[in-house]
Amino acid sequence: LLASIREMHHHGITAMEEAVVREPLDAAYLLLAQSGRLDIGTQLCLYFDPARADDDAQLRGLLERRAALAAGSVPANCVKIVLDGAYGSHTVALLRPYTDEPERFGSGQLFVEPARLQRVVTRLDAAGFRVHIHTIGDRAVRTALDAFAAARKSNGPRDARHTLAHLSLIDPADVRRFRELGVVANMSPYWGHGNPWETVFGARMFGPERALR
Repeated sequence: LLASIREMHHHGITAMEEAVVREPLDAAYLLLAQSGRLDIGTQLCLYFDPARADDDAQLRGLLERRAALAAGSVPANCVKIVLDGAYGSHTVALLRPYTDEPERFGSGQLFVEPARLQRVVTRLDAAGFRVHIHTIGDRAVRTALDAFAAARKSNGPRDARHTLAHLSLIDPADVRRFRELGVVANMSPYWGHGNPWETVFGARMFGPERALR
């Protein structure tokens, strides 16, 4: 972590966000802060684990960890949720089935059921967390936007800066919703450099129409 911070300083980077922080890593941030060596603007996104069944207990734990980190001068006002998967495992969640072996892969996989996601995001939003969701496929994007819309309906609008990350595939009907809901589109330009995942595997998995966008 210290080596990474030195490298960021070398390139003039003065602030950063750690997008996924599990408990062993937040202890490292606390240690650096307490010793005066966390000399870069820092925001941590605590990890929401979809595999844990008890959301009430998990949300209580996130609030406790945020408070403990804040007491050590480490902001952790963000929660990361991984909603779908990746190209290689065919777990990108799609609105229409994969074009390669649709009978085997179907439309991919959501790791958090939509109704549950809406409940969790609404409660995190009410607690003042910014929610940062991993969304690669268009079904994941729509499901996440629906969750942010539910949170706004329940809690009222605020400058929450909720974020969708990666966004390899967005249905055109959902583009305008980012502005309407005040959602940050956190793109990954590095993934668009014409590598085989985009030019070969993506085209095979999504078909020409979806692959072009």
